[in-house]
Amino acid sequence: MRAAIILCFLSASTAVAETIIPYALQSENAIAPMFVPPGSGRYEYSPNIIPVEGKDVMFFAANINDQEIRDHILYRVKDPVMNTWGEPRVALAPAEKKIIKSIYWDSVHVCDPRVVKGDFHTDKGRFEYAMFYTGTNCYAANMPWKNCIGSSHNQVGVVYSKNSHTLMRGDWERVNNRPVIRSYWKYNVWGVGQPSARTLKKNIVELFYTVSYPVNRIVRSVVNLSTNKILQEHNVTANGLQDIGVYSDDIIYNNARFALVEGVEGFNEGMYVMIREQHPYPSDFISSHLQIAIINATNIGSTNPNVSWSQVAVLSPALTGHDRNHNPGFATHPSGIFRQSQNGQLFPLLFSSAQANASFNSELWTYRIHTINLKFSVDHSPHGPSEDYTGPRRG
Repeated sequence: MRAAIILCFLSASTAVAETIIPYALQSENAIAPMFVPPGSGRYEYSPNIIPVEGKDVMFFAANINDQEIRDHILYRVKDPVMNTWGEPRVALAPAEKKIIKSIYWDSVHVCDPRVVKGDFHTDKGRFEYAMFYTGTNCYAANMPWKNCIGSSHNQVGVVYSKNSHTLMRGDWERVNNRPVIRSYWKYNVWGVGQPSARTLKKNIVELFYTVSYPVNRIVRSVVNLSTNKILQEHNVTANGLQDIGVYSDDIIYNNARFALVEGVEGFNEGMYVMIREQHPYPSDFISSHLQIAIINATNIGSTNPNVSWSQVAVLSPALTGHDRNHNPGFATHPSGIFRQSQNGQLFPLLFSSAQANASFNSELWTYRIHTINLKFSVDHSPHGPSEDYTGPRRG
């Protein structure tokens, strides 16, 4: 009998999720934030962790002034002995005119950082680290003549750091003033953004990102950073995905993060794990549920209509203890591959939370970052998936 995936919460009862993949997925209840930002009127979201010089470094989006809504990219370094995170420091600020003299395409917000290690050769020399991020120069309050709607006209950019020492100092360089993935539509269109990244070889990276026009979708591209040219590009299938409560042929597909998992039994080329925000949102602000799904790596670029994602879990308010769960991320190896813990059993999953409030601002000030550990293990139960299981439960 084929084994089924089991979703276990270490402090809760065991439940079974319907899927065909012969591995179990376990997670540990995560309620408390990993850290609390300094000051009041602060927010932190969209985390990404990689190891640098034997220490975990988290990059994330946040504001740096109380009550000011202007995204910067910050980072924290974890002390491996004390098991505590250091104070936040700025890795990348929105561009100033003195830095970029023409377009200023990312002069309002920079967010959604994803950092990978590789061998990147540019007009300004060789770099060891690349950071991909969402940026915009469009904001309704400061560019009304452009018909901006909120923070629209987003694009995907890249900055570089020479080596691990410069990365730890927070030194990142804008090599040119061009986005690596551009938005070619009007300023009142959200655009492109929310990248995931993986290094393939010298100068070559794999990117996943949201495209909002003419419909929300996720695109996978292979990009040559030395020439800023897209070598491959295709939509990522939404088959098998589920919005809250029902399967749908017309899901809203955005704000998803992707990572390759290697060394999984039955997947010779590995498998991709995706975590995405589910719709409908309970308000106009942010999501309450995050869906985790997997697909064979050989199918990630397939246009076969029979290729499908398999759902393995949903992070809901009942599980996390938070009204809103959104802007997820991963802890990865330097190349961007999904990272196991030291014992080889646990996979760190990151997400952002918020508490429900009547206004966007009051909800924004509660954005915090959390982690859950996922565990793959074989289920030898002969019973298969439970017929009455409808989603994760928190004990």
